[in-house]
Amino acid sequence: MSDSLFFKKGNILHRVNPKSICFFQANGDYTLAIGEDVKYMTSMGISELANFLINDAFVQVHRSYLLNINKIDSIDLMSSKINVSGHIVPISKTRKNNLLEALRIVK
Repeated sequence: MSDSLFFKKGNILHRVNPKSICFFQANGDYTLAIGEDVKYMTSMGISELANFLINDAFVQVHRSYLLNINKIDSIDLMSSKINVSGHIVPISKTRKNNLLEALRIVK
């Protein structure tokens, strides 16, 4: 695992620690990387990012969302929504088990 991703803004590459990213959100032809206080854009798709970050703490929870499980505040299993750093992220029915398997759940 690399401790850095580089996002290009204009002609400048900005170094970002993947641990600081809360989630990636697909938005048409680009994907947003949302951090607690930053936002970056990439032309990589969610599936490509998921493969790129396969050994990190990211789980695809929806076709449009790749989530850093270390940034989760709470999960409402009934409404299939995740609260992550003040944002609400949906969980798709087909991806819910992937998320639950990635978590350490205390019963």
